[in-house]
Amino acid sequence: MNIARFLNLIRKPKNTLDPVCNMKVPITNPKGGVFIYSGSTYYFCSTRCKSLFENDPGSFLSQSGIGGKSTHQHSEVDDSEWEFMVNVAENDPNIIYVEYMCPCGCEPGARYELESGTSGWEHCCCGRVHFAGKNANTEIVDYLEERAKTSMDQDVGPYTFQSTEVITPTGQLIPVSYAQPAQPRK
Repeated sequence: MNIARFLNLIRKPKNTLDPVCNMKVPITNPKGGVFIYSGSTYYFCSTRCKSLFENDPGSFLSQSGIGGKSTHQHSEVDDSEWEFMVNVAENDPNIIYVEYMCPCGCEPGARYELESGTSGWEHCCCGRVHFAGKNANTEIVDYLEERAKTSMDQDVGPYTFQSTEVITPTGQLIPVSYAQPAQPRK
Protein backbone atom coordinates (compact mmCIF):
# COMPACT_ATOMS: atom_id res chain seq x y z
CA MET A 1 0.00 0.00 0.00
CA ASN A 2 1.44 3.38 -0.92
CA ILE A 3 1.69 6.15 1.67
CA ALA A 4 -0.88 8.45 0.02
CA ARG A 5 -3.51 5.72 0.02
CA PHE A 6 -2.71 4.89 3.66
CA LEU A 7 -3.03 8.54 4.71
CA ASN A 8 -6.40 8.80 2.96
CA LEU A 9 -7.62 5.80 4.97
CA ILE A 10 -6.66 7.27 8.35
CA ARG A 11 -7.59 10.93 7.76
CA LYS A 12 -10.70 12.24 9.43
CA PRO A 13 -13.59 12.79 7.03
CA LYS A 14 -14.25 16.38 5.93
CA ASN A 15 -18.03 15.95 6.10
CA THR A 16 -20.62 14.10 8.09
CA LEU A 17 -24.42 13.92 8.12
CA ASP A 18 -26.73 16.18 10.12
CA PRO A 19 -28.72 13.72 12.29
CA VAL A 20 -31.95 15.70 11.84
CA CYS A 21 -32.14 16.15 8.06
CA ASN A 22 -29.34 13.85 6.81
CA MET A 23 -27.74 16.73 4.91
CA LYS A 24 -23.96 16.59 4.35
CA VAL A 25 -22.25 19.01 6.78
CA PRO A 26 -18.57 20.04 7.02
CA ILE A 27 -16.99 18.99 10.31
CA THR A 28 -14.86 22.13 10.38
CA ASN A 29 -17.02 25.15 11.13
CA PRO A 30 -20.49 23.65 10.52
CA LYS A 31 -23.09 26.37 9.91
CA GLY A 32 -25.44 25.09 12.65
CA GLY A 33 -22.77 24.23 15.21
CA VAL A 34 -22.06 21.04 17.14
CA PHE A 35 -23.67 19.18 20.03
CA ILE A 36 -22.23 16.38 22.17
CA TYR A 37 -24.68 13.70 23.24
CA SER A 38 -23.80 10.45 25.01
CA GLY A 39 -20.12 10.88 24.19
CA SER A 40 -20.65 11.45 20.44
CA THR A 41 -20.31 14.73 18.59
CA TYR A 42 -23.05 15.71 16.12
CA TYR A 43 -22.74 18.41 13.45
CA PHE A 44 -25.60 20.54 12.10
CA CYS A 45 -26.46 22.35 8.87
CA SER A 46 -28.50 25.00 10.68
CA THR A 47 -29.28 26.25 14.18
CA ARG A 48 -32.85 25.03 13.63
CA CYS A 49 -31.66 21.42 13.18
CA LYS A 50 -29.37 21.74 16.21
CA SER A 51 -32.20 23.09 18.36
CA LEU A 52 -34.54 20.27 17.33
CA PHE A 53 -31.86 17.71 18.15
CA GLU A 54 -31.00 19.28 21.52
CA ASN A 55 -34.66 19.12 22.58
CA ASP A 56 -35.01 15.38 21.83
CA PRO A 57 -31.80 13.68 20.60
CA GLY A 58 -33.13 10.15 20.94
CA SER A 59 -35.91 10.70 18.44
CA PHE A 60 -33.37 11.49 15.70
CA LEU A 61 -31.03 8.57 16.29
CA SER A 62 -31.67 5.16 14.82
CA GLN A 63 -29.80 2.04 15.90
CA SER A 64 -27.08 2.91 13.38
CA GLY A 65 -26.63 6.29 15.09
CA ILE A 66 -27.99 8.66 12.43
CA GLY A 67 -31.14 9.16 10.51
CA GLY A 68 -34.11 8.78 12.80
CA LYS A 69 -37.10 10.91 11.91
CA SER A 70 -36.66 13.95 9.72
CA THR A 71 -38.85 16.90 10.57
CA HIS A 72 -38.12 19.16 7.66
CA GLN A 73 -37.05 19.32 4.04
CA HIS A 74 -34.44 21.83 3.04
CA SER A 75 -36.80 23.39 0.56
CA GLU A 76 -38.43 24.93 3.64
CA VAL A 77 -35.18 26.62 4.67
CA ASP A 78 -34.80 30.31 3.89
CA ASP A 79 -32.35 30.28 0.99
CA SER A 80 -32.19 34.05 0.65
CA GLU A 81 -28.73 34.21 2.23
CA TRP A 82 -26.00 31.71 1.56
CA GLU A 83 -22.96 31.18 3.77
CA PHE A 84 -19.81 31.08 1.66
CA MET A 85 -16.50 29.51 2.63
CA VAL A 86 -13.15 30.49 1.13
CA ASN A 87 -10.37 27.96 0.55
CA VAL A 88 -6.95 28.63 -0.96
CA ALA A 89 -5.41 26.15 -3.41
CA GLU A 90 -2.60 24.23 -1.71
CA ASN A 91 -0.18 24.65 -4.61
CA ASP A 92 -1.06 28.24 -5.62
CA PRO A 93 -2.04 30.99 -3.14
CA ASN A 94 -3.44 33.06 -6.05
CA ILE A 95 -6.24 30.54 -6.63
CA ILE A 96 -9.20 30.55 -4.27
CA TYR A 97 -12.36 28.50 -4.14
CA VAL A 98 -15.58 30.14 -2.99
CA GLU A 99 -17.89 27.35 -1.82
CA TYR A 100 -21.13 26.82 0.04
CA MET A 101 -23.18 23.90 1.34
CA CYS A 102 -26.18 23.78 -0.96
CA PRO A 103 -29.52 22.66 0.52
CA CYS A 104 -29.65 19.96 -2.20
CA GLY A 105 -26.57 18.32 -0.66
CA CYS A 106 -23.96 19.47 -3.20
CA GLU A 107 -20.90 21.57 -2.36
CA PRO A 108 -20.57 23.96 -5.32
CA GLY A 109 -17.25 25.76 -5.59
CA ALA A 110 -16.27 28.62 -7.88
CA ARG A 111 -12.55 28.63 -8.74
CA TYR A 112 -11.23 32.19 -8.97
CA GLU A 113 -7.73 33.37 -9.82
CA LEU A 114 -6.89 36.51 -7.85
CA GLU A 115 -6.21 39.51 -10.10
CA SER A 116 -8.03 37.75 -12.96
CA GLY A 117 -10.50 39.71 -15.04
CA THR A 118 -12.84 36.72 -15.27
CA SER A 119 -15.01 35.43 -12.43
CA GLY A 120 -15.08 31.82 -11.40
CA TRP A 121 -18.51 30.23 -11.21
CA GLU A 122 -20.48 27.06 -10.63
CA HIS A 123 -24.05 26.15 -11.45
CA CYS A 124 -25.46 23.53 -9.05
CA CYS A 125 -27.70 20.67 -10.20
CA CYS A 126 -30.67 22.25 -8.37
CA GLY A 127 -30.39 25.49 -10.33
CA ARG A 128 -28.60 27.69 -7.78
CA VAL A 129 -25.60 29.49 -9.24
CA HIS A 130 -22.82 31.72 -7.92
CA PHE A 131 -19.98 33.76 -9.41
CA ALA A 132 -16.89 34.99 -7.56
CA GLY A 133 -14.66 37.75 -8.89
CA LYS A 134 -14.37 41.40 -9.81
CA ASN A 135 -17.15 41.25 -12.43
CA ALA A 136 -19.41 38.74 -10.67
CA ASN A 137 -22.55 40.92 -10.85
CA THR A 138 -22.34 41.48 -14.60
CA GLU A 139 -21.19 37.97 -15.46
CA ILE A 140 -23.93 36.14 -13.55
CA VAL A 141 -26.64 38.20 -15.25
CA ASP A 142 -25.09 37.64 -18.69
CA TYR A 143 -24.76 33.92 -18.02
CA LEU A 144 -28.38 33.45 -16.93
CA GLU A 145 -29.69 35.62 -19.76
CA GLU A 146 -27.89 33.34 -22.26
CA ARG A 147 -29.41 30.27 -20.61
CA ALA A 148 -32.86 31.88 -20.69
CA LYS A 149 -32.62 32.31 -24.48
CA THR A 150 -32.53 28.52 -24.83
CA SER A 151 -35.00 27.82 -21.98
CA MET A 152 -32.34 25.82 -20.12
CA ASP A 153 -33.68 26.83 -16.71
CA GLN A 154 -37.36 27.14 -17.57
CA ASP A 155 -38.21 24.42 -15.01
CA VAL A 156 -36.83 26.46 -12.07
CA GLY A 157 -38.63 29.71 -12.80
CA PRO A 158 -37.18 33.20 -12.47
CA TYR A 159 -34.07 33.96 -10.42
CA THR A 160 -33.56 36.29 -7.47
CA PHE A 161 -30.10 37.87 -7.43
CA GLN A 162 -28.01 38.85 -4.42
CA SER A 163 -24.45 39.98 -3.84
CA THR A 164 -21.99 39.82 -0.99
CA GLU A 165 -18.24 39.81 -0.44
CA VAL A 166 -15.97 37.17 1.01
CA ILE A 167 -12.58 37.76 2.52
CA THR A 168 -9.53 35.68 1.69
CA PRO A 169 -7.09 34.57 4.41
CA THR A 170 -4.82 37.42 3.26
CA GLY A 171 -7.59 39.99 3.78
CA GLN A 172 -8.57 40.55 0.17
CA LEU A 173 -12.28 41.20 -0.51
CA ILE A 174 -13.80 39.15 -3.34
CA PRO A 175 -17.23 40.09 -4.75
CA VAL A 176 -19.70 37.19 -4.94
CA SER A 177 -23.03 37.24 -6.77
CA TYR A 178 -25.53 34.43 -6.44
CA ALA A 179 -28.87 33.58 -7.92
CA GLN A 180 -31.67 31.63 -6.26
CA PRO A 181 -34.25 30.03 -8.57
CA ALA A 182 -37.92 30.33 -7.63
CA GLN A 183 -38.35 26.53 -7.76
CA PRO A 184 -35.01 24.71 -7.26
CA ARG A 185 -34.71 21.24 -8.76
CA LYS A 186 -34.85 18.44 -6.22
